[in-house]
Amino acid sequence: MDGLLVNNVILILLLVIVGGGVFLGFIMKKASPKKRLILDKLDMLRALSSINATSEAELRDLVIRADNITADSFHSYFGNSGTFGDNLKKAKYLFTSIEYNKIWDAHKIRNKVVHEQYAPNKSEVSELLYTFAKAVGKLL
Repeated sequence: MDGLLVNNVILILLLVIVGGGVFLGFIMKKASPKKRLILDKLDMLRALSSINATSEAELRDLVIRADNITADSFHSYFGNSGTFGDNLKKAKYLFTSIEYNKIWDAHKIRNKVVHEQYAPNKSEVSELLYTFAKAVGKLL
């Protein structure tokens, strides 16, 4: 029975992944160049989420890369080269207050990593990647 349950869960996950890929492909064909850039950034964030980082250096690198990808997404959305913070303030209307604060918190982790040599743990990095991916998804 447990084997059947595991097989069913795997099948459902595969269907969700394939269905999501087909849906993303459909959106990509219909998307404006700006949206395509943002979708590419979302794909990049999702790819980062699949990296099995274990060392402190790898985790710190993931944080910095994810923050940069999110900042680039804001640049594409607003057509500017503003700072992460300035663009997040401009985008505030897109997010609930909880989402907005989580994005700020994720960016603060990046700042601690860069300026204070902070070493985030794996669960912090996973949450940060999820938060940034959700934020970029809201730009679509």
